[in-house]
Amino acid sequence: MNPQPMGIGDGSLNRADYPTINYDVPQTQIQIPPFTADQSIHKIMFPLAKEYLTTARSRSGSLNTVEEVACYYKLISLAIRCLEVVLQSRVPLYVECLAAMWYAEILFTENINLAAAEEALNKGIQVANRNNLHDPKFTMLQLLVRTMAKSNEKVAQKLLTTCIRDAESYPAPNWLYSFQFLKVQLFLGSEDYGNAISCLKPFFGCISSELRYLAFDLCALASLQQNNPEKAKNYLDRALQCETDYSRQYVPQLVLMRIYFNVLISVQEGNMPEAEQKLKVIHQWLDSHVVDESGKWPHWRDDGGFLIALPPSADGSKFIPINFTWWCQSEVYIMSYLLSGVVSLYGSYEKRKALRYLSEGIRVIESDLENGMSQGACLPLPAFIRRRRFYTLVKNVILIYMTFERFIRSEWSLDLLQSLHESLRSSECDGLLPLMYPIVIYLSGLYFQATGKLSSAMEAYNLLRQILPSNHELYILATLSMVLVYKGDAISDQNRAKALVEEVSNQAKDNPNKSVQFCQRLINLIDGSHSGIEVQNEISELIIIARDLANAQFTTIILFLGAMQFSDEKQQESTALASFLNAKRTRDVLWCWMAGNLSSDILQKSGKSLMAEKQIAVINQIKPLVDTLLNTSHSI
Repeated sequence: MNPQPMGIGDGSLNRADYPTINYDVPQTQIQIPPFTADQSIHKIMFPLAKEYLTTARSRSGSLNTVEEVACYYKLISLAIRCLEVVLQSRVPLYVECLAAMWYAEILFTENINLAAAEEALNKGIQVANRNNLHDPKFTMLQLLVRTMAKSNEKVAQKLLTTCIRDAESYPAPNWLYSFQFLKVQLFLGSEDYGNAISCLKPFFGCISSELRYLAFDLCALASLQQNNPEKAKNYLDRALQCETDYSRQYVPQLVLMRIYFNVLISVQEGNMPEAEQKLKVIHQWLDSHVVDESGKWPHWRDDGGFLIALPPSADGSKFIPINFTWWCQSEVYIMSYLLSGVVSLYGSYEKRKALRYLSEGIRVIESDLENGMSQGACLPLPAFIRRRRFYTLVKNVILIYMTFERFIRSEWSLDLLQSLHESLRSSECDGLLPLMYPIVIYLSGLYFQATGKLSSAMEAYNLLRQILPSNHELYILATLSMVLVYKGDAISDQNRAKALVEEVSNQAKDNPNKSVQFCQRLINLIDGSHSGIEVQNEISELIIIARDLANAQFTTIILFLGAMQFSDEKQQESTALASFLNAKRTRDVLWCWMAGNLSSDILQKSGKSLMAEKQIAVINQIKPLVDTLLNTSHSI
């Protein structure tokens, strides 16, 4: 049984049935002579259409005025008109299929008229199907699925299922694999990660090592989206077994995907020491990757596309390439800087490494935007708009982490927070607000809490609790921040604080992020319900955990609490001094001052006046920095 793809009729096809799109372009600009019906007209029209299309798309990255955009679409209109002439002429059937395919591809990629694209594809598929032109038919079917998915994904999925059954009877497996990967792409796009993994499992036994490699990489990505780092780690281990010299040299995208996802697993688990070690692999890869004379990587196209070639089958067929698209070279660098900055925030912010990485990421983005985002890439205007929106998204994520970096160092920068708000309010960020909005609210709550505006802070935290699910990390952190406010003197409510702790206790324990678990245990530690011995034992455990997490500020805080809670005098002295030295090493001015004062008080009580005086002399040197920091924060 060989079912027909959906949308294909059985009636006769007239070339006049192809849709004609009217573009408001003066007739004097369309220099098309009045050809009679001729089987060779495509020999003129195809090169002419390609010239118009190439000229337009070579300018798509540098369109700055309305007139330039209008000129771009006039050139696209001329290319489409050339193809319409071919479709309305008596040309060979194979040429007619190519014209219909090209015509629909332009309408789809330029997002001009999807209904006309679907109609043209249905007509072209009918011609190809009746004349056993399998490759044009499957190419048009794939484009038809992608076109239909923009308006009705369920119908597109049904058509795709039919296409897969149809392709199974065709001897070349490349179309079957293409349709299956397209199904995975649709599931990933709709955030149906379980079905995406199910669709990828048939590739685990594929003869091509590269296709198996890609399948395991994508399964790891879907598992990360499901917040399941253990499962993702298992898929990446299997992906590594598929790595060959060929994939390292000719399909480096697969290798870099695996390396990136491997770092993200450690970040999701909150295991920053491991993430820092894995990050070095990315840096080594970037530093060692060979570039050509123009500074570009081999086997890495400007549009991010790459090929995976299927090995020859038993019938002696040649290598068949399948095309995929990922990041382009500049996007790889931008994401590397972002990931490096995120990882460095935890253990290395004292060297300002995080800020340097994040600033470099901003520089690359602004440079690419200013220079037309790699003008060598001949991309459609909608593709450049998508890339620009991607850059805008990443830029805002970098600004978020730069704000975190300042807050970690107790520099409560209103200017940076306002620039983040303004950036998100720009027209290019309309679709990004649902993603970024909760993070900005949380940052605003932190700022208000740190600068004494507690009512505003509580409003921000309550808003987060209203819009996020209870197992979301920001929901948990906002709730724990509210607990700290309720335990203070300004808005004291011990019963409410206790209720909030109980509310998020299980969610925090079940969260795979070890840093979230640490915060929950730290809040439980100060709730006053534990005995002295229990508190001391918990502090001892948390000190070990903080060091394992390589979070310098966690370590400073828990050592500070330990010095206040330990009953042994020597243990108090050593813990307070360790807290001070850790804060000093990481250049955390505020905690250095607090831990230094605590250390001097403990030394004074122990009768070690000389050592206490030396400690006071040291902290007096940083007091002007503390005064400046506190005055700046509270005067904003």
